[in-house]
Amino acid sequence: MDPLQLSVSELRCAVIDPQWRERFIANREAVTTVGGGGGAVIIHATTFHGLARKLVKKLRQGALPIDASPDELFRLMLGEGADKLIQKLLKEDDVSSAAALIDALHTFASRVDSIRAGRPEATAWTSLFITEEHPLELRLEVGKRLVFINGIVDGLRWHPTGIPEVVDYKLTQGQALDKELVQLAIYHRLVVADRASDELLGSLEYFHPKLHLVPVSSKQLRGIYEDVVYPVIVELAERMGAEGPERPTRALRIGHTRRAAGTGEPVEIETAEFTRHVGVLGGSGSGKTTLALQMVEQLLERNVSVLLVDRKGDLCQYADPSVTDRSEGRLRKLLGGVDVSLYTPGLATGRALGIRLVPPGTNHLDPELREPVFRSAAQGLGQMMKLKDGAPGIAGMMKAIQVASEAQPSGAPTLQDLIEIIQNEDARLLDAIGALDPKHLKKLVDPLQTLEIMKGSLFSTQGETLSAEALFARPGDGKPRLTIISTKFLGDESSALFWVAQLLFELQRYASLSPSPELKAVAMFDEADLYLPANKKPITKEPMESLLKRARSAGLGIMLLSQSPGDFDYKSRENIRTWFLGLIKQPNALEKLKTVMQESGVDPKDVLPQQKVGEFFMISEKRTTALKAVLSLVGTKQLSEDEIVAIARQNRR
Repeated sequence: MDPLQLSVSELRCAVIDPQWRERFIANREAVTTVGGGGGAVIIHATTFHGLARKLVKKLRQGALPIDASPDELFRLMLGEGADKLIQKLLKEDDVSSAAALIDALHTFASRVDSIRAGRPEATAWTSLFITEEHPLELRLEVGKRLVFINGIVDGLRWHPTGIPEVVDYKLTQGQALDKELVQLAIYHRLVVADRASDELLGSLEYFHPKLHLVPVSSKQLRGIYEDVVYPVIVELAERMGAEGPERPTRALRIGHTRRAAGTGEPVEIETAEFTRHVGVLGGSGSGKTTLALQMVEQLLERNVSVLLVDRKGDLCQYADPSVTDRSEGRLRKLLGGVDVSLYTPGLATGRALGIRLVPPGTNHLDPELREPVFRSAAQGLGQMMKLKDGAPGIAGMMKAIQVASEAQPSGAPTLQDLIEIIQNEDARLLDAIGALDPKHLKKLVDPLQTLEIMKGSLFSTQGETLSAEALFARPGDGKPRLTIISTKFLGDESSALFWVAQLLFELQRYASLSPSPELKAVAMFDEADLYLPANKKPITKEPMESLLKRARSAGLGIMLLSQSPGDFDYKSRENIRTWFLGLIKQPNALEKLKTVMQESGVDPKDVLPQQKVGEFFMISEKRTTALKAVLSLVGTKQLSEDEIVAIARQNRR
């Protein structure tokens, strides 16, 4: 049965208005606009919400200092488009509506100022506001029906108690509190699913005609969702038919068996197999990238979001508008049904994606997950600063990162936070290092400051910052997400490995907080031998090994590609259930692959060097299949750096 897609607005209307619900069930569409309570005064709610979200986004990006006045906050919103609308209203002699909007914006600016004043220890806006305009999706199984609920929450911030708080901004003057609590309860449920934690407060905040705050407990919101909202979800799932185009089966058809007289039976792989992970190995010209991309395309067609980590530039074409313009048939349908994002971390002129020293929320992980994050961050910084492995300064830096993380409500300190903790000889740090001589820490200040000056763009939080939830988040229309990260602009190898290590830890954090019995998303790493090599131990190796063990429980599949299979570490092979082995000639690689093909009874050196382009052996537990792969819809053209930057710039949001 076709999944049922609902927006938060549609579900809210279905809950609060039985007549609307009947129209929606009958027609599959109904207007969700709810009138304001301003009489002849038009309350420009959409404009207000947009300006409020922009203000928080600008503040998180550092547009104003933490001690900015309410007037400065108000003027920032004016500069984001409020002034033009106000002038337009005044020209139309709609003075009352202009005044109402001005009052609401002033009130919002004052509210932001009061939040800051209530947290005098905060040194940055990111210590107050977690995110703004955050897209969310809730996936439910109702009987035999899948239900997807999508929405964009107004704001998520830190309550003074240190607990996250989901906020819904209102201009309705509090005239329909029971109905507005329904919407907040839905958002609360979406955020709980997104963060995998019930520890979440709620707040309704009214900004016209005066400020009115309605704090709501997590218990109350859960009760509203369970008693009022969920029964309506069940009714909609049962009564709304599954009309619409037939969706693809869950199995991916990846090729045909090879026979002497040509192709034979279709070869398929179930989507569930991706939660047990996939390895695609083949030398240059083997067709491994084409095989991987046709699987990616089919996963997207089956509503599975995908993350591509691209080292060379041959995975970026999906974000190229010219490819979409030239497409037709199945490819046009695919690209039209996917939300594509292309990032260029390390390069602000494209679409940068900054990182913190450790992922937000690291403090809340179990110790066995938390300690490797701190250790890897210290080792990565040490490598970028050319420190020797095992140097005392690295151990001290690990403790400094831990102390800096514990001092931040978000648990995600900046490089400057680390420098200040060390430079100021913080008492908590001196206690944490025990008998280690503090002079080892003092020697780190200059190299760390130099690192911030020379490579500060890697750690910049002025724009978008790394978040697994954001990488996989679906837009309001529920399209699966295709996120492409080009690592070409990260600089030297130590910088690139540090950035990718943080991505791996972020995916690990996401996996630990987002359990799922079914496949939700797939992350594909090209040239994975750099991150999981046989004879080295880069800072990516431990988190990659850990992710392969833990991602399955979150419904997160990992695909690893390599054209240098001789350099790949096969000790993790027990965590990779399915292997595709293409044209491989290197003697050391063929020798190592005996461990992968040992159950098949086939010697790699007898079959792999003779394969043609697009021919693979599929190894899955005790099953071995020789196949000819079908082609991907998008070819494997390597884009230049200038082309990638230009596409990423167009892709900014």
